[in-house]
Amino acid sequence: MRPTHALLALLLAAPAATASAAADTLLVDIRSASHAQVEAYKTAEGVDWWIELGDELLLAGDAATLRAQSPAHRAARSLGALRAEDLVLHARGCGDGPAPEDLRITPLDGSYELLRRPADPARQQALSSRHPEHLGAAEWIALKPGSVVLRQHRLDREAVRAVRAVDPIIDAIVARVDGQRWFDTVSQLTTWDRSSYNSSTDPTSGLYLSRQWIRTQFEALGLEVSEPAFSMTLGGNPAVRHNVAGRITGWKHPDQWLLVGAHYDSRQETITTPTLTPGADDNASGCAGVIEAARALVPAQPEKTLIFLCYAGEEQGLWGSNGHAGDLQTSGDLAKVEGMANMDMIGWVSGAAGFGVTVTTAQGTGPGGDLAANIAFRDRFADAAANYVPGLTVVKSQTACCSDQQPYLNRGVRAVHSIHRGGTSYPHYHRTTDSAANMNSAGTSATLGGYVVKMNVAALAELAGVTDRIFADNLD
Repeated sequence: MRPTHALLALLLAAPAATASAAADTLLVDIRSASHAQVEAYKTAEGVDWWIELGDELLLAGDAATLRAQSPAHRAARSLGALRAEDLVLHARGCGDGPAPEDLRITPLDGSYELLRRPADPARQQALSSRHPEHLGAAEWIALKPGSVVLRQHRLDREAVRAVRAVDPIIDAIVARVDGQRWFDTVSQLTTWDRSSYNSSTDPTSGLYLSRQWIRTQFEALGLEVSEPAFSMTLGGNPAVRHNVAGRITGWKHPDQWLLVGAHYDSRQETITTPTLTPGADDNASGCAGVIEAARALVPAQPEKTLIFLCYAGEEQGLWGSNGHAGDLQTSGDLAKVEGMANMDMIGWVSGAAGFGVTVTTAQGTGPGGDLAANIAFRDRFADAAANYVPGLTVVKSQTACCSDQQPYLNRGVRAVHSIHRGGTSYPHYHRTTDSAANMNSAGTSATLGGYVVKMNVAALAELAGVTDRIFADNLD
């Protein structure tokens, strides 16, 4: 669905009748602030409204009064006079590139940018996506005062002060994840052009060869492997492509399923070009994460069924994951799915953010979507990181967009997306230069990728149920 002129007008135009007065605005660095301090900033004298942005807190009011509240405010960055209705989130993953610098307020994690609303209607329209939206995920989100766009998970942990204990059995499973092995898998996948514009049946095609290699990795783990076909449209023409699925049936609850997915296809600047598409971060990193998760979880003999999935056709509009979710719905198996974990872009460390991940979910667009249940599911992953991967910092969002969790969310399935901090600000995003070497230019990819996979493995081990049968694998 393309964004309509009416929708753009609704989200981008500030109605004169409800326009508020502009206030001075500051961006406060809250990376080291406590939960109590952050809440105190929001209610401090002189604060008219606020918006929480993960590492930063946007405060609006009287600048002189705001700066007098705390030493942290004196180091804050002024944004000048703004109204809350001057702000909007724009999904970069649904468009061709970042918004102009004069509209960008601050980099955000995940797939959205925080923008100033352009005053010129023609410029507003020019910012709309030239590609169809990703199955209804909102391209534009209007912001309200007092909203949380991104949240540091540690702040919620401080507020609740009640966390699950570390389970030594799960800790042993998490320890099976090997970050260097994950990176080696990424490197192998980048040796093939994996654009879905390549043939799915030609045995010399990179899409075919990578799919068969993924299959061999699943088979080596003893998984039941299939290559389900799905229909998609390429350049206006119908085409058939294939996912790769590996299943281990739960020994205790075989009809309770958890899905672990990522897309294995890739692209470059010109989406229809099938060559020069190494796609290291986007998304050999996520597909390698699925394979590495299988290596860690399969020996644990989970009580529930785990299905490991690598999708094609994501870059053209989530075709592979939507095809799989649709097949589950048609077969009546969708009700068995208790949750889906998607990994997309997990290999790049974005400078000051360090070893961090953004964990996102959303409402979904179909009937049966339960945002509260999705948030609780997302927080299981954030808690798993805090318990089992203390080196990984987690920021949370409930505005997931533009990746393979969306078809499941739209059908009422709990789903979560893991993406590295900085999201689509990765400098080689959708470029011919998205190589393993460039993704790993700082020599940090194996650590970060290993951490993100460990978080997913820990959460999935808890959700799938594991017992001391793990010790049959000589992990005692």
